[in-house]
Amino acid sequence: MIRPIVRAVVMLLAAPACLVAQRPLNARTTAGLDSIARATLATDRVAGLTIAVSRGTQPPVIRPYGKADLALNVATPENAVYEIGSVTKQFTAVAILQLVERGRLSLDAELSALLPNVRFTGPTVTLRRLLDHTSGIPGYTEMAEFGALMPQALPRDSLVRLIASKPRDFAPGDEMRYNNSAYFLLGLIIERASGMPYEQYVASELFKRAGMTRSRYCSNTAVVPGTVQGYDLVGTALQRARYLDQRWPYAGGSLCSTARDLLAWNAALHGGRLLTAASYRELLTPGTLTDGATTRYATGLVVNDSLAGRLAIHHGGAIPGFASAAAYVPGDSLTVVVLINTLGALNPTDLVEAVIRHVAGGQTLPPRAFAGNVGVFTGRYLGVSRAGRPGVLQVRAHPAGGLSVQVGGDSVQRAEWRGGDTFALSSTRVTFTRAQGRVTGARVDDVLNSHRYAREAMGSTASAESKAPALPSGGASRYVGRYELRDAPDKPALALRVFEEDGQLAGQVRTNTPSRLEFLGDDRFRPVDSPEFTVTFVVTNGRATGIAMEAPGLRMTGTRVDGDGAAAAAVAPSAPAAPSASTRSPLDVELARMDSLLFDAAFVACDTARVFALLTPDIEFYHDLTGAKQGPDVRADFVRLTSACPRGQGVTRVLTPGSLQSFPIKDFGAMQTGEHRFVQANGTAPTGARFVHLWTNRGGAWRVSRIYSVDHAVQK
Repeated sequence: MIRPIVRAVVMLLAAPACLVAQRPLNARTTAGLDSIARATLATDRVAGLTIAVSRGTQPPVIRPYGKADLALNVATPENAVYEIGSVTKQFTAVAILQLVERGRLSLDAELSALLPNVRFTGPTVTLRRLLDHTSGIPGYTEMAEFGALMPQALPRDSLVRLIASKPRDFAPGDEMRYNNSAYFLLGLIIERASGMPYEQYVASELFKRAGMTRSRYCSNTAVVPGTVQGYDLVGTALQRARYLDQRWPYAGGSLCSTARDLLAWNAALHGGRLLTAASYRELLTPGTLTDGATTRYATGLVVNDSLAGRLAIHHGGAIPGFASAAAYVPGDSLTVVVLINTLGALNPTDLVEAVIRHVAGGQTLPPRAFAGNVGVFTGRYLGVSRAGRPGVLQVRAHPAGGLSVQVGGDSVQRAEWRGGDTFALSSTRVTFTRAQGRVTGARVDDVLNSHRYAREAMGSTASAESKAPALPSGGASRYVGRYELRDAPDKPALALRVFEEDGQLAGQVRTNTPSRLEFLGDDRFRPVDSPEFTVTFVVTNGRATGIAMEAPGLRMTGTRVDGDGAAAAAVAPSAPAAPSASTRSPLDVELARMDSLLFDAAFVACDTARVFALLTPDIEFYHDLTGAKQGPDVRADFVRLTSACPRGQGVTRVLTPGSLQSFPIKDFGAMQTGEHRFVQANGTAPTGARFVHLWTNRGGAWRVSRIYSVDHAVQK
């Protein structure tokens, strides 16, 4: 089945590429924004949005899309007013620093002195710890009681008393945990220090000085021209946003603004019109934890972070009915704002990143090979998540080198080494910590949180792998042989070869690339290349006679056939063997990594920008059931896919163990073939397919140019 596809691939490669003439920046920018917005709206999961871009002294580009009100069929106006949620936090942080400049506040002042009428439990907290989310005060949006408060018009001290009554989540400075309680308290501190209501201070000292003529504190009752209706995505349908009294988001999330005003805000903030040079440095100085770790969150803004591979200062917001993000890229004098009147459909920062890639070009850090001993890191680590629930970090050796890491219920990912004891999983960084030279813990930084994990006790050795269960008497030889598996009696058999290689057990499905089998105990194994599978042998009189292979929504069982001549012949032992697990080429390893990045972005992270970064502009998709699509239509399909978020719908991609194979293509890149299934949450009707990806390689950056997906069938 693959050979006809290969012939088609060769013919496509021989075809001339379309050349697009360079256009002026603003025309090109507008066309790019229109393309991104069309793909977003094509999902039917977003009501409307506004995208704005400014660069240096050039005139800004501001583009409204979709609907301001679905019921009235009103288009989004250019100066649409949105609730901006937590983008509010940077305004609050600047207000605090202005009051520090004027001698009204000190960043080292204690909370008990700043709000003397409130009695807080727990250790002393300084103003600085409130600003960078390291106070340990519990977040009210994570409290069960807040659901009942949301729609009620009660005095603000009702929430203050609730916050003050709760025990601390951690000692100040031990961790960073994104915290709306801290910014609620900062609003009260601004009012006490300035002698003005928070709304008035922000209007006179921030909006007016920045030239923000259409921004205000949001109101539940005022009629404000240009204000768009907010919507929540519930399941697959849009509903009017649930009610939230604006007294509660307060200094952490109750401002309303326009895209044009937020461009003006960034120009004033980063242009020196709101803060002194010293205060601006303070604003952008990331937090430092008690163990010396540095966060990527400073004072109301994310710093030390990259979008599209470029250093960016940014923040997002999410509030019932609205999602927002604003970013400043200092190296390109570029500001991007995305405002959406729908919550739950997508992450607006993904769109910001896509715009940055379009306007300034994306940059990718070249992968760095980790040549050290992975055994010093492998094991299980325990911590606590932002919501206070137990968290687990699993670290294993990756078969292609380096580490495989799983944080909580997220997918297993191959970590990229960033130097020293630090590894990266997309935007999350994992830094291992040592005591007396031995790895004893890890710090997991996902930009908005930085949590400590303690390594489970491993006895006298440093490696978790040393605690792996030992193979039973007879070792691997009891399992070595050939097997036939089926997921139903009337289905064709799947041939599996189990063999020893370099003293370890490995499995090979059909003629695919073998995978090492990790022993789990009780005759159970896990293919290290496909950890979602488990393989269980049925052992009789010290010899395996049967087998079961399982993954989410899939179970195949079978028998050993190498003792039966006829059955063994059916397995076709003379078929050409794929490369062994220990001799996989660098190209095999690299494209396996790219395959993982692509499908993790689309199916697990549901990150549109990360998907787009892996596609060429002329991407083409060929599907044997739905036909062929090109360029914007392919990207629109991926936006629909990531918006639906397969992982959130319980869909799992299961790659057939060892099925990935790669073939270099001179002066182009490479071709990759494989086989996978997409299993539904209830375990029924997993759909199977073979695929071919054409990867281009320009300057060391791999991107998909053509996707072929064939042999689709519902496998019961």
